[in-house]
Amino acid sequence: MENSVNERVLQLRQALGLKRTEFAKKCNILQQTVSMVEAGGSKPSYEVLRAMIEHTKVNPLWLMIGEGSMFLEGELADYTPPEKKSNEVFQENNLSIIVQEQKENITRLYSIIDKLIAKGRLFSLGGLSFN
Repeated sequence: MENSVNERVLQLRQALGLKRTEFAKKCNILQQTVSMVEAGGSKPSYEVLRAMIEHTKVNPLWLMIGEGSMFLEGELADYTPPEKKSNEVFQENNLSIIVQEQKENITRLYSIIDKLIAKGRLFSLGGLSFN
């Protein structure tokens, strides 16, 4: 069963070994927000997700949609290109390319979301939700 963004926030906090108050302080968000999100009372806003991403080493794609590894460092160890489904070890320069591509994709994602918020269009998407 696929877990929700609320469950992933709880998993992230637990993986970091932090109490709710500590996690909230680390991410510069309210402890009540952490409690509400973890309890499933509300989905985290873009601002809350962004704060979590900026203040922890969580993989943004994992946090938002549940894909990839929880932490960015782990993404390298778990990554296997589609054309290389075996367990062979990749050259260091190939890993550098993968890391750079991921950073560029994350930067583009932030840019798109920021533009949508600035234009007030993010809220008009209605169907936009994080799993």
